[in-house]
Amino acid sequence: MAEYKIKLYVGPGEYDSITLTNYVQEKSPWTTKADENLVILPGHALTEKFYSDMAIYYAQQGYSAYILDRRETNIPVDETDFSFMQDWTFDEYLKDTYKGINVSRSHTALLNGKSAESIEVTAIGHSHGALLLTAYEASEYDDLPAGSVDRVVPVDIIIKYNPKNSELIPNQMQEFASISESIEKGGYNDSSMAGMMYRGYKASTEPEGHDFNLTFTNRQFFRLMASQTYSFSEYPYTPDYHYWSGDLSGLYHVDENRLLNLTLTGGAVPYTPKYLDQYMACLLYTSDAADE
Repeated sequence: MAEYKIKLYVGPGEYDSITLTNYVQEKSPWTTKADENLVILPGHALTEKFYSDMAIYYAQQGYSAYILDRRETNIPVDETDFSFMQDWTFDEYLKDTYKGINVSRSHTALLNGKSAESIEVTAIGHSHGALLLTAYEASEYDDLPAGSVDRVVPVDIIIKYNPKNSELIPNQMQEFASISESIEKGGYNDSSMAGMMYRGYKASTEPEGHDFNLTFTNRQFFRLMASQTYSFSEYPYTPDYHYWSGDLSGLYHVDENRLLNLTLTGGAVPYTPKYLDQYMACLLYTSDAADE
């Protein structure tokens, strides 16, 4: 199994780059039989480290598997000036996605000796990655030969509310207005994952402490954030959304210690652009409003 890192510069700024991590089975150095790509678009504030096991599994099944780290993975935790995010619009992220898919084709073509245009692409998007993937499929980039995606698999994302959840639509209107106002005032970054990372640190180092709540221990509070993320939103959205299912006693389907370790050792990053959340809030209330 070979691993490649491909860094692509997508702008003039210090953090304006994206990174493709590729896992592929080779029959000899720089040579593979793989002729189909799998591109993974990570979730909100998550990095390739969270998805490497998944990519390696698919590489073992014969894919040339890629994980596309977005621009925010370059930002250090001690950054305080986020004015550079003013240009990190949703359209720029779609363009970055196109560049990543394009280069994934070229890289696999380099390894297998076939034309880049002949390589099919399956894309899996999780959370914000699924949001980007859904919008990408409807964009001009998917119509370009180098950027086309043959199959898409959006995972863990809300595109439209069921009629029974219609009372949540006004919340998304408020969310959109709040985020838009913040952006207009120069607040371009979302730091919700920074808070979760700190709570993860406390849950790992002082699990029985009560740093955040007198009722819940630090470990229990982290479990609530991980399994009932929706309840911490100022404007509540879909119940039981969004990260991992569980309750105060534990997380149901993941190894909790491994999750904490990944969160604290490079699997997550503290800051993301608010433009992604703004787009999602807009999508949730306009898609439903269009049906009324």
